[in-house]
Amino acid sequence: MREEKEAQLVHELIEATRNGRISWEATASIDEFTTSFKGKYSATVSRTASGHYILRIVDEADRELLNLEHGSDQVLTYFGDFPEHIAALGVSSSIRELFDLARGVALHVDAAIDDILAALKD
Repeated sequence: MREEKEAQLVHELIEATRNGRISWEATASIDEFTTSFKGKYSATVSRTASGHYILRIVDEADRELLNLEHGSDQVLTYFGDFPEHIAALGVSSSIRELFDLARGVALHVDAAIDDILAALKD
């Protein structure tokens, strides 16, 4: 049951990002973006040097509530040091998609593309 909620959460984060309901910001770390929800929870999506994508949810006390990691072909959800595989739910590529969308919002990629296109027309 919880795996379905995790898949739904990732899907809803993607849709809310696409629709502009979530504003992502870059963190001090390269390839890491964050957003918060009512000051009570925050989500961070990142890409590691090894090419893994991670979605992490923490509460206001910085306690980790959820940690989903997308490797090459599976998603691991961590509870302490014990990973559980949830690849069957299609979450794997969704974490990467969320990362790409969050990066686009945080770094204002659409505006940069518009600027470049305008410069090319001049």
